[in-house]
Amino acid sequence: MKTILRTILLTCCLAILPAGTSFAAPNLINYQGVLTNSGGAPVSGSVSLVFRLYDAETAGTKLWEETQPVQVQNGTYSVLLDSVTPLAPSLFNADNRWLRASTSTVSPMPFSPSGPTVPTVPTVPTVRTMPPPWLTLLLTSVTPRPITPAILIPKRSPRRPPPT
Repeated sequence: MKTILRTILLTCCLAILPAGTSFAAPNLINYQGVLTNSGGAPVSGSVSLVFRLYDAETAGTKLWEETQPVQVQNGTYSVLLDSVTPLAPSLFNADNRWLRASTSTVSPMPFSPSGPTVPTVPTVPTVRTMPPPWLTLLLTSVTPRPITPAILIPKRSPRRPPPT
């Protein structure tokens, strides 16, 4: 009887094991920013922000766009990019990508094929982005076993406090 129970338990455990390893890690990118009004005072409240990814700082091609409702407190906000519109890993095949954030009520500064333009709206900062190191490693590694974020992110011992 014990042998039958062990066999059933072992079979169940082995059946569940592949299901837990088949999930892919999300591509979410945490992004924080500061939002001020035209007078430079910090904004508070609910704001709709548009995030766009370009292939160049000026005269760039838009590669990706996402609009999110964001709660802003004393000018600061935090969002997870890729939570509305998926970010394809192929977007980060090049060395440089540029992220532009703007409110949905203010159009971003237009690009011009001839180079930088004179803004007709308040200047919207453009931030240079880099692919996360684990994504670069995943896309370029040649190994017999796939590399997962769990391998790249070391686990901390519960007895040891995190470094300050």
